[in-house]
Amino acid sequence: MGNLGKGAYGKVVLAKKGGKLYAIKQIEKKKLAKECKEYQAFVEKELLRKINHPGIIKLVKCYQEPKHLNYVLDYCHGGDFTTFLRFNYKHFTNDMRRFYIAEIVNVLEFLHGVGITHRDLKPENIMLSKDGHLKLIDFGTAEITRCTILDQKFKDDIEKQKKAVA
Repeated sequence: MGNLGKGAYGKVVLAKKGGKLYAIKQIEKKKLAKECKEYQAFVEKELLRKINHPGIIKLVKCYQEPKHLNYVLDYCHGGDFTTFLRFNYKHFTNDMRRFYIAEIVNVLEFLHGVGITHRDLKPENIMLSKDGHLKLIDFGTAEITRCTILDQKFKDDIEKQKKAVA
């Protein structure tokens, strides 16, 4: 349907199925391989698959094509936080500032509590849902320190992939 954004390893496109909108993150396999970042894509997929928090984007489905990894994500109707700030910041009340800061802190506390560091927190990686709540996106550089939501086999696989790349 159209492009929503572009990143270092691909793009995000808008798709519609059954009357519902989705954002599909299309990651170019060739770019991942060139920079030995395949394990990061694996980590991102698994984290999004396992994490259940209202402030984190939902992974609906993943699939592969010959040239792309595709992550089907819930679409955030409110757009990205950068654009929202650009057009609305002058009209922010102290209550609005406190609300958005609290939402960001809530997500970060949750992630750190389960042993995940996002590592790329910026307004471009925060989206707004239809009801005005924040959703953290892009776990492509996330670091797992002591993740309690992942099973041991997955943790072992990550360590093997890290060592293979090093």
